[in-house]
Parts: sequence; structure tokens; C-alpha cells
Amino acid sequence: MAGCNDANEENEEETTIGENEIVEDSDNENEEFDTDPSDGDQASEIESLKEEYEFEIESLKEEYKMVTDDYKEAIARYENFVEKAIDYLSEDDLLLLAKGEWDYEIVVNEEPIPSSGEIDISESDFEIAFSERRTDFQILPDEIYNEGAISGDYFDHLTIEGVEPNDIQRTDGTIVTGFIYEFESLPSNTSFQLVLSDELKERLELETNTITINIQ
Repeated sequence: MAGCNDANEENEEETTIGENEIVEDSDNENEEFDTDPSDGDQASEIESLKEEYEFEIESLKEEYKMVTDDYKEAIARYENFVEKAIDYLSEDDLLLLAKGEWDYEIVVNEEPIPSSGEIDISESDFEIAFSERRTDFQILPDEIYNEGAISGDYFDHLTIEGVEPNDIQRTDGTIVTGFIYEFESLPSNTSFQLVLSDELKERLELETNTITINIQ
């Protein structure tokens, strides 16, 4: 009988130990899933910021729509004005209006050509860029608008005398078309000329048909 009692006591101790382990494991699990009270505050703050940003985005969308609508309305009024004004303008006036829709420029290393037509540079490697820019929005009818561009091709209006460029690059865009003349390793005390047509000279508002570039 004593052996049986000892065995029962051992079983009871094992059972008690097992139950204690289960309770401890349960407590540990509860600790793992306990939520920090600050988590709720953070979630609330994030939600508040989200709503604030969404409100700002909607406000910006409405503001953009208003500006766009006003712009379209202004363009429509201007187009209507031009359409009516055309009937009262002479051919010379219309040509002047069309020329205002096209802009031409020649720069040397991004520096504009002075009206005198002479420019000094200190670099032996440089670029000369010729560009044609049209207005962002065409208002005039095609037959009048196209009269504002210089006639023919660009090379009919510009030639280089005295040196040869290493390369010529063409850039094409919706609004801007350009040609870039690249020069390399030209010696000091070199001078050469860009010779312009009368038409391009007028559009560039220069005093001379010959642009002289001096490399110092």
C-alpha cells in the first residue's frame, strides 16, 4: 500500500507541475498579446492625418479645376477676339502678328549674340546653338500662323565661314527646334564668322549680317 501511496503522490505532483506550466504558458501568451495603450492613440493620429491630407488633396483638385476652367475661358475669349479682329487688319498687320508667334535665337555657349554681332570667348571647346521656338498655343489660323516662320530651311539663312564644326546635332520638340554646332580644340587667336540672311538678321534684331566669333 505504501508503494501505491508514493506513486499517487508522485502523480499528483506531476499533475500540479503540469498545470502550473500550463498556467505560466497561458500568462506568457497573454503578455505577448497585450496591447500598448499608446497604440490606439497612434492609430487615431494616423487616421486623423490621413483625413487631413485627403481634404487638402480634394481642395487642390478643386482649385486646379477652377484655374483650368478660367484659363480655357480666357483662351476662348482671346480666340474669338482674334477671329473678329482679323477682318479689320491689313496683310502687313497680320504678318507682324504672325511673326510674333515665332522666336529665333543664336547663342554661343548659352550667351546671346550682342546686337553688334561680335563676341569673344576664352574656351577652345564650345557650342553654337540656333533655335526656333513657336508659341505654346496657336491662336491664328494656319494660313496666317505659318507665315510667321522664316522661309525655307534654316541652312538657307545661316552659314559658317572660316572653320568647320566637329559635329552638328538637331533637337526636335513640340515647341522648340534647334541645331547645335559643336567645336573642339580651336586654337587661340582664331576668328570666324556666321553669315546670316537678311530675314534672319531682322528676326534676331541684329545690326549686321555677319557675326564674328573671336577665340582669345
